[in-house]
Amino acid sequence: SCGHKSIGPALEIKRASGGHSFCAHIQNPHVRLSAFDLVVVGIHDDLDGDNVIVTKGAIHRVTPERLQAAAEEYKSLLSKMPRPLITVLVGGSNRVYSLSPKTVADFACKLAGFIEVIGGTLLVTPSRRTGATNVAALQAGLQGCRAEIWDGTGGNPYFGYLAHADQIIVTSDSVSMVSEACATGKPVYVFDLPGGSVKFRKFHQMLRKEGITRPFTGEPCDWCYAPFDDTAYVAAEICRLMARSA
Repeated sequence: SCGHKSIGPALEIKRASGGHSFCAHIQNPHVRLSAFDLVVVGIHDDLDGDNVIVTKGAIHRVTPERLQAAAEEYKSLLSKMPRPLITVLVGGSNRVYSLSPKTVADFACKLAGFIEVIGGTLLVTPSRRTGATNVAALQAGLQGCRAEIWDGTGGNPYFGYLAHADQIIVTSDSVSMVSEACATGKPVYVFDLPGGSVKFRKFHQMLRKEGITRPFTGEPCDWCYAPFDDTAYVAAEICRLMARSA
C-alpha cells in the first residue's frame, strides 16, 4: 500500500487474512508502525523502527531496462537533434510549493541562458500540475530557443527524454521526479520553486551534500555520481522478509 487512503483497506486485508498476508506500506502511515510488516520511508521523514526501511528518495518506475526501451522508442525522434540534450522536468504547485507565471518566466530566462552557453536542445515535459497558464509562459519564455516542449497530446515522452538526456533539470516540488532523474546517473540540477517545507529541504540538502544534485542557477557544469536504486533494494528486502515469514 502507498499513501494515506490505502491504509484502511490494506490493514483490513491483513486482519481478514488471519496472518497469512504480508503488508508493506510506502510513505509514513502516521499510524502505529507495528500494524504493518514493513514500512518504507524516505530519509527526510525522520522515522525509524525495527520494521522500517529508510530510502534516500522515492520508490519509482525508472529502471535501466525501461530507459533502454525508451531510448530505442525515441531514437528516431531525438537522435538528429543537436546535442547536448538537456531534459527539463517541470512540476507545479502543491501543498508547500507554488509555481506561477512569474516564476516560470525566471526559470525560462535561466534555461535560455543555459542553452545559449552550452548549446544543444532543451527537451521539456510539463506535468499535469504545471497548468496551461504556466505552460504558455514557458513557451513564451523559450521562444527563439532550440526547445521541444511537450504539448500534452499523445504519449508523454518523459522516459524517452530521460533516456536520451545528457543532463537533467528538474523543479524542486516533487521527490519522485527528482528521484527518477537521479536514477539515471546523469547530472541533475534542481530549480528551487518558492515555498518548501522541512521535509523537502532535508531531502534536497542530502542530495546536494552527497554530490548527487546541484541547484540550477543557469550556470552549466558537469559532475558524476553513482545512481541510487532504492526501488530494487526495497523489492529485494520485501522478497527476503516474505520468504522468512512463509
